Amino acid sequence: MSDLLNEKQVAEQYNIAPGTLRRWRWAGRGFPYQVFGRPKGTKHGGIVRYDVAEIEEYRAKNRKL
Repeated sequence: MSDLLNEKQVAEQYNIAPGTLRRWRWAGRGFPYQVFGRPKGTKHGGIVRYDVAEIEEYRAKNRKL
């Protein structure tokens, strides 16, 4: 199983404010994430988790030179 991090862990590990991560999710940009336990047909609720491998892949593809 992949390593999953919560919002606070991602913020600390990648030096990004938690509010920035929330804004990115709202805007549909930034690090890929998964939501667990969200009721079907709603956009509210659930637990947000980030997969470390997916974050690293995203960073590699979006790295500015």
